[in-house]
Amino acid sequence: MKELDLKRGGGQVLRTATALAAATGQEVKIKNIRGARPTPGLKEQHLKGVRGIAKITNGELKKDKKGSTEIEFKPGKTIKPKVEIDIETAGSIGLILQQFQILALEKNIEITVNGGGTHVKWAPPVEYMSKIFLPLMKKYNYKGKIEIEKEGFYPKGGAKVKARLNGENLKEINIKERGKLKRITGISKASKQLKRSKVAERQKKAAERELKRKKDNEIEPEIEQKYVESLSPGSGIILKAETDKTIIGADQVGERGKPSEEVGMEASENLREELDSESSVDIHMADQLIPYMGYLDGESFFKARKITQHMKTNIEITKELLNTEFIVEENVVRCLGRNST
Repeated sequence: MKELDLKRGGGQVLRTATALAAATGQEVKIKNIRGARPTPGLKEQHLKGVRGIAKITNGELKKDKKGSTEIEFKPGKTIKPKVEIDIETAGSIGLILQQFQILALEKNIEITVNGGGTHVKWAPPVEYMSKIFLPLMKKYNYKGKIEIEKEGFYPKGGAKVKARLNGENLKEINIKERGKLKRITGISKASKQLKRSKVAERQKKAAERELKRKKDNEIEPEIEQKYVESLSPGSGIILKAETDKTIIGADQVGERGKPSEEVGMEASENLREELDSESSVDIHMADQLIPYMGYLDGESFFKARKITQHMKTNIEITKELLNTEFIVEENVVRCLGRNST
């Protein structure tokens, strides 16, 4: 049984570790879970994720309880084609999907999530996965589709999301440069409870103003506004910049007491920061790509705006589980391929 120490990481490395362990059939003992966080240990959404991975692989999971800082996971020998996960809180569905997207490198899977949040603070919205992650990965033969049947916002959640994922034919991810900007699109979304306050319109207009503020931006942004049914009032905005080489994303979630204009403006500022750099992927995509690069046999690489602690810990765990070598120089991340050490 391989021992993994997560004392320098948060939930992201736990998701990477359990998904890669399941995909490669490795038994793992994971210690110091979320050791870098003020309140270490498993929370509801972490539990649902690791239990879902154990369930779909017919695996064995020990010490999996709320607050636990250590688990033992022995994946089963087969991966079932479908799994259903129930979340009682507004825990992030986007983070749950991250685990299963990695597992789909080994076998096509279908996942249904009942409950949880589609737009959650400190987590990618589901539409980041469906409109940024999957379209970019499609360029490298990863296929998938995510459908939001019901939206969920903090605190009640109550969403419903279905995903079909197929990463078996993924090829090496080589994103050398960003290329020429072709279009900027987006969706400004709010619950119907906020329609009278015109929250979706205000987020949209603020985002457009900020994107147009730069004199060098000749691209007219096309941002859709939408109101949805949900148990709790809430909002969010996601922006997508497409070039002839890559896709760059940015998002922001609404919060009680925070002006809608500020939400839209911050999303645009985040996108502009990425576009003003020489990065070939946005900072969140860069973090997510690490385990896929390590899983492949050949060399993969991208350029990030900066190297975050998230990326560093994700690289460490991927190296341990896949015996791969990563080289990071001037914000360019290169992986030499699986079993390259």
